[in-house]
Amino acid sequence: MSKQPRGTPWTPDEEEFVRECYGKMPVKEIARVLGRKVPMVYSKANEMGLYIKGPHKPSLLQGLRDVYQGIS
Repeated sequence: MSKQPRGTPWTPDEEEFVRECYGKMPVKEIARVLGRKVPMVYSKANEMGLYIKGPHKPSLLQGLRDVYQGIS
């Protein structure tokens, strides 16, 4: 037996809004505009292959480089 999706299905217009705004405006604001809960916006964006790329601290990047330097 398969589970039915919970909640209201996403419309094409809502999906387009997420595609256009995700990473450009706060997720909390996207959720407010769409009348959705914040976790649902994150879930939909992930389902659509959208990810927020944020700035990384140089020390974190250098640490990762040091750890993975010898791995090929």
